[in-house]
Amino acid sequence: RSAAVGVGIALVGLACVVQVWAGLRLDLIGVLAGLGAAACQAAFFLAADRAVGRVDPLVMTATGFAIAVVVLAVCAPPWNVPWHEFGVEVALGGHTAPGWLLLTLLVLISTVVAYVTSVAAVHRLSAPIAGAVGYVEAVAAAVFAWVILGEHLSPVQLAGGLIVLVGAFVAQRSVAARGQVIGELPVMETVGVTRSSG
Repeated sequence: RSAAVGVGIALVGLACVVQVWAGLRLDLIGVLAGLGAAACQAAFFLAADRAVGRVDPLVMTATGFAIAVVVLAVCAPPWNVPWHEFGVEVALGGHTAPGWLLLTLLVLISTVVAYVTSVAAVHRLSAPIAGAVGYVEAVAAAVFAWVILGEHLSPVQLAGGLIVLVGAFVAQRSVAARGQVIGELPVMETVGVTRSSG
C-alpha cells in the first residue's frame, strides 16, 4: 500500500516539475510514442525484477545494449552519423566543450551508469518501488538544466521536485516494511513447530 501511495505522490510532483498544464494539447503520435516508451520502461523493470538472483546486472545491461545497437543501426545507420562533430568544439549552454568529451559523458554517465544502477536498484527494491524512485530522474534533469544550462525553475517546479522526493521516500519505506514481515516469518514458523511438538 505504501508503494502505491508513494507512486501517486511522486506522479503529482512529476506533473508539477514538467508543468503538464502549460500549453497542454494532445498529439496522437506524441501520445503513442509516450505510451510506447512507458511500456518499454515497464518491460525493462519487470525483466530486471524476474532476473533477480539469476542474471548479473552487468550482463543484463550489456545484453540490452547489444539489442539496442542492432535496432538503432536500422533506424539510424552509422554512416549517417556526423562523426566529424566529435573532433570539434560543441556549444553547451554558454560554454563549449569537445565533442568527444560530451559523447563520452553521454555514453558512460547517461547510459551505462544509468542502466546498471537501474537494474541494481530493481534487484534490491523490486520493480514497482524502483520505478517510483526513478521519478527522481526528472527532478535531477531539471536541476542539472538549471545549474549547467541556466534554465529557470519556477517555485511550482521546485515544490514538485520536493514532492517527488517525498513520494520516492514513501515508496521506498515499503521495502523496509516488507523486509520486517519476511524476517518475522521464520520466527512464527519456528514457534508453530515448537507448539506442535509440545
